[in-house]
Amino acid sequence: MVVVTPRWVRRGATTAALLLVAVMLTACVEANSQSAIGSDLKGTTKMRVGVAKVALANLAANRDADTPGTDDLFNGLTRQVVALGGTAMPYESGDYTGLDILFGFTSLEEMQRQVNTVLGNTADVSGMPGLAGGATGRANPLVQIRATSTDARVRIDGNVDPLSTINDSSATSVATGGVNVVGLLSNGGTIALAFRMPGAIIATDELADTDGTTASWSFDIGDNAATIFVESQRNA
Repeated sequence: MVVVTPRWVRRGATTAALLLVAVMLTACVEANSQSAIGSDLKGTTKMRVGVAKVALANLAANRDADTPGTDDLFNGLTRQVVALGGTAMPYESGDYTGLDILFGFTSLEEMQRQVNTVLGNTADVSGMPGLAGGATGRANPLVQIRATSTDARVRIDGNVDPLSTINDSSATSVATGGVNVVGLLSNGGTIALAFRMPGAIIATDELADTDGTTASWSFDIGDNAATIFVESQRNA
């Protein structure tokens, strides 16, 4: 899932609360991004960003006076999406709750900025960082892409870090408020990316799955960080 730094975190919550929220939100998230690119380099990106209900329930049960309600976790992200020209609608599934996000873009640069802002740590036009540089307190983004084109080809390069250090014992040793952090970690999470390219795919990295002109990747929380790419013809 994608979450921005809540304003109360930046105002200075207690260290224990920050650690607890960081572990909970990074361990129990889903982030799904699907971009469709036309030969004119215009298109759309759909994202689903969610936090596990069990994490939010534990957060609500153990919050103190400095900790916001769970709605605050999504309000900042909604403002971020709107500032980038997109829309965000609440969703709820069996295990997760969060936002369905839709962006339109008129260039690869705009698509790149939208993805990197929400899934990475790039500050957006409202000055708010994305999930990786925000709520998790991490310097590394979950996803960072670079999109380029020539007259004949389109290429997406990216770095994905599905919270690769979450299984480190030092990352799971937080115990505050009676919350079972190890139990929360067992809920896991996923990060999934897909790009429907404008023409036939020429090459990808070895982790990519391809279906026609679409290249996709799926990572479980805790998987190793990876470098990804896909290159295609610009025209069908």
